[in-house]
Amino acid sequence: MYGDTVKIVYIKSGPKRRKDGEKPKRFATPPEDEDKRFSQSISRSKARVFELASCNEFKYFCTFTQNKELRDRFDITKFRKDFAQYVRNLNRGRAEESKIKYLLIPEQHKDGAWHLHGLLMGLTDKELTPFKVSDKIPQKIKKQIKSGEIVYNWVNYMQKFGFFTCTEIKEKGACCRYVTKYISKDFQSGVRKAGEHLFFASQGLKGRDIFVKNSADRCPVEVWDYENKYIKVKELPLSQILDSNGELTFFGKDSE
Repeated sequence: MYGDTVKIVYIKSGPKRRKDGEKPKRFATPPEDEDKRFSQSISRSKARVFELASCNEFKYFCTFTQNKELRDRFDITKFRKDFAQYVRNLNRGRAEESKIKYLLIPEQHKDGAWHLHGLLMGLTDKELTPFKVSDKIPQKIKKQIKSGEIVYNWVNYMQKFGFFTCTEIKEKGACCRYVTKYISKDFQSGVRKAGEHLFFASQGLKGRDIFVKNSADRCPVEVWDYENKYIKVKELPLSQILDSNGELTFFGKDSE
């Protein structure tokens, strides 16, 4: 279960056994080349980013840049470490439910400098200031403001790191899908060369809830989003599978 979305994975059959009751032998998987391992890492990272984005109540979609007068814009490792320490300092004394938490994906400019895109929660109204059209900001942001959208500045971050913008998340599902698009083989090749992770996340973020139901009953889902010889997969809004008591209608909480 990913926040307000349920991902149903129906396993068609278990592993086959030999007639003598022994499990079939498993042969060693041939060594994978580096490109294949990296592609698999991208797939896992996209799934994990979608999970964390869906299962946590992030409020803002943000972009973080670095000011060349303040920092080495080409050092992503220092950027990550300094930002994490900056957030830890701000969180001192805050209640757990009020702490700043983030899910960020690094991206390189064409010149090789690094910035971050991602999701934030925990910033207060006092920490954010709406940009005005009269401010010295890019034309793209001025157009957003003229269209009625509120774009915020985090002044304290700007003074320590560089330019910052954020907007409130209006449609969570669309935002979760959008943020995973930043993780791609071509887009993240620079991260690979830098020896960094494909995304950065606060500690203590919520993950998905897993419910396992073993049953011989026919699965009520008729149309699946994906199917192969082993599994079927379907995503549904949580509201569609709750009964009048708020219980999952055809899942059992046999194990987690």
